[in-house]
Amino acid sequence: MFIGRKEELLELHQLLNNKRFESVLIYGRRRIGKTELIRESVKNHSGKVIYFEAKKSIFQDNLKEMQTIVQSVFQINYEF
Repeated sequence: MFIGRKEELLELHQLLNNKRFESVLIYGRRRIGKTELIRESVKNHSGKVIYFEAKKSIFQDNLKEMQTIVQSVFQINYEF
């Protein structure tokens, strides 16, 4: 169950549903619900959404994982 954050959800839904390319950065203190806010905002979105959460790892590992996700979402068969 997701409670509250109505203003933030409305803003994210508006960004997701316009026709322009949008990029959103969400930041804040630990354990205040940022991840759940993102998951809730894309739950019923019909378009393509990429959600990537970087891990505490080396840059190249995160980049490779993000590349794999982007290739999967956009069905790209290209090897760097």
